[in-house]
Amino acid sequence: MPRSFRAGLAALALATLFACRAPADAPPATAPSSAPSSGAAQPAGSHGLPPGADVAAPVAKLRVPYSAIAGSTLLLPLARDAGLFARNGLDVEVVSIPGSSVVLQSMLAGEIPISAVSSAAVVEADLAGADIPIIAGVVNRAVNVLMVVPSVNAVADLKGKRLGVPRIGDSTDFLTRYALRQQGLEPDRDTAILQIGGNQEIVTAMQNGAIEGGALSSPSTIRARRLGYHQVLDLGALGVPYQHTTVNVLGSYLKTHEDVVQRFLRAYIEAIWLFRADKEFTQKALADFASTDDQELLDETWELYALHYLERIPYPTLEGLQTVLNESLQPKAKEAKPEQFVDLRVLESLKASGFFDDLRARYGD
Repeated sequence: MPRSFRAGLAALALATLFACRAPADAPPATAPSSAPSSGAAQPAGSHGLPPGADVAAPVAKLRVPYSAIAGSTLLLPLARDAGLFARNGLDVEVVSIPGSSVVLQSMLAGEIPISAVSSAAVVEADLAGADIPIIAGVVNRAVNVLMVVPSVNAVADLKGKRLGVPRIGDSTDFLTRYALRQQGLEPDRDTAILQIGGNQEIVTAMQNGAIEGGALSSPSTIRARRLGYHQVLDLGALGVPYQHTTVNVLGSYLKTHEDVVQRFLRAYIEAIWLFRADKEFTQKALADFASTDDQELLDETWELYALHYLERIPYPTLEGLQTVLNESLQPKAKEAKPEQFVDLRVLESLKASGFFDDLRARYGD
């Protein structure tokens, strides 16, 4: 396979045969023309719906996917559990669709209108003819590390070895290939890249001897360390701008349901602030989401994402999108500009309304 995204591109190219449309069962935009105001600032530490709050019938119902269990994907169940979606007039069902490229295919098929996945999959889809603008940048750096078996001491030792990624064409695959090239190894020629499944499956494949390493993110890194595996490279420490997680919406849905999109983004961004401000509540939501009571796992995931990864004012990084374009194999990528993949109207509207000032008053700096 060529150096990057070959299988992912093929899947996305097939997906673009579908009309890029709003879901057939999407509710009409019957809400008022503007999203609800953030209201009076609440005392520090309060969040979600107050006790006994009377929630009106939702303006819209949405199915929103997560592609893996990680700190960034926790934002969806966190917003749901805290009542943030309900407070913004949304009935949101959080569903699992493993792999960013598969999520994009579901969007292109008209099954879901909004997602929060890696920018690499979105850029590749848009280069192939889709219309899925990025409306926010949630994690603007790489969060993965290369974990390997004890017999591998350095990145150079990966020559002739096998590395696992969740899905060919996803952000982890992109980052792994990028990091190997930075270290003088050519993916597929010097080091095999195998599609394994989720982070947990990658660790299991290392246990079974099917691969010698893989790119993992917290909390799976903890399990890997406990099994005797070690880190040889922090992909985020390479110093290369990279746009990781983004919030994305079908262009057709944004045109016809901008109010719903704004309601969703308000709740989603507030979940970022809640994540940092209320460690106990966030860790409880993470424990339920990941089906674990491992306190080390809960502590590390909270610290990494609350203090380092999550963008509380989530503008995407154009430099990070340029990195994605630089690694794309599509001919159109050479002439493309990062700006053409983003639509910041909703985010700018929230900023102008004083939304971020209200969040700062509610949750603190």
